[in-house]
Amino acid sequence: MEKKAREEITRLNLQNSVKQLRSALEAAWVNGAPVDAAANALHGLAISLEIPPDVELSIIREVKLDMYSKAVKEVIAKRKLLRSSSSTLEWLRKVYQVSVAEYLENESKFLLDLVADQYKGTVLLVSKMLGTKEDITPRLKSSGFAVVQAATPENALEKIEKVNPNIVLCDTDFPGGLSGIKFLHVIRANSKFNYIPFILVGEIAELAQLKSSELKPNEGVIKRPMDYEELTTLMNDKLTSFREYISSLK
Repeated sequence: MEKKAREEITRLNLQNSVKQLRSALEAAWVNGAPVDAAANALHGLAISLEIPPDVELSIIREVKLDMYSKAVKEVIAKRKLLRSSSSTLEWLRKVYQVSVAEYLENESKFLLDLVADQYKGTVLLVSKMLGTKEDITPRLKSSGFAVVQAATPENALEKIEKVNPNIVLCDTDFPGGLSGIKFLHVIRANSKFNYIPFILVGEIAELAQLKSSELKPNEGVIKRPMDYEELTTLMNDKLTSFREYISSLK
């Protein structure tokens, strides 16, 4: 149905008209299926734009499924579930008038979109605080990160090759072994990993010295105890820089 509609849009040169109708449909479907009066007005808009009925139906279906998928992701992200996730999804399916056949036809896409939206990357957490009250692993996981733990930099060096993390979060001090700074220097020296965002976690007294050192754009520091919102902002900033760097290579 969608393939035939796309062919018809191209044949009749309806791209601009379809864009206008789609925009109106997205606004109308944002909170579920529009009421009859709004639906009739949208149908009148499609007629005025000379959009064929089969193309109109195809666009409505695409918009409906897209808006349903966005609603599911928003509800799950905000953890506004009802009694269970299945009852919530069933309720949303009815709100957006998604038939069982339509849901089953697109189920794999819905699930893949949901997973992709929730997953933010893999963190290699190198910390002596693992298992203590200051262990931030649970919060990182609840924010959408996969977390690989290492109790020491030496342990992290054994894991980094297999893990290939999106970001490294590392304490500065490890008694009796490599420090966080020396671990950073080892990573810098490896062309395979020196572009990975790296955040050092240190005591307040260490921050001035750490910040005065020549940190690269993909490197940062944060004080302990950590403010999680501050950490999240810093991680997102470094991950954004990393993605921009990767894009510049293409």
